[in-house]
Amino acid sequence: MRDVFFILMAGLTTIVIQTTFAGFFWGSEYKPDLMLVLVSWAGFRMQFLVGVALAFCGGLILDLFSGSPSGLFSLMYCFLLLAFGYADSRFHVDSNSAKAVMIFAASLIVGGMVFIMRRVASPVELGWNVGQWIIIKSGITAMTSLVILPALDSLWSGYTRLVGIR
Repeated sequence: MRDVFFILMAGLTTIVIQTTFAGFFWGSEYKPDLMLVLVSWAGFRMQFLVGVALAFCGGLILDLFSGSPSGLFSLMYCFLLLAFGYADSRFHVDSNSAKAVMIFAASLIVGGMVFIMRRVASPVELGWNVGQWIIIKSGITAMTSLVILPALDSLWSGYTRLVGIR
């Protein structure tokens, strides 16, 4: 239950920052995917059910705000949570730079899926500008994760010292 409260507060904060304030620091088209960073952190640190609930509910909320097809972000975040959890259990990913590389790859996948779904819904031009958008946004998300992941680890350790472990 204590995990749920922490991840709920982190998720709400992430959604508010991603949908409102992040556009002031980066261009609105290059905003980092902060929910993806939080989902990856949950895949590395949280219990499976707590992480899946975060990925699914956070994805649904982002679907509402982004105008993408319903369930797109929810499904992608759930699959990516599984991938991050598997990678951590199999390869014991401990360094933040390795996690940032994984987040970069995951962000490329998310950007590609968003483009494919929008292309299916209506004709969209395929050109260098689309590829550039996906690559730059993924790079910004990965660089932002280098700051956010240690901050989340610090907040989590302080929170568990305050309320106790599970």
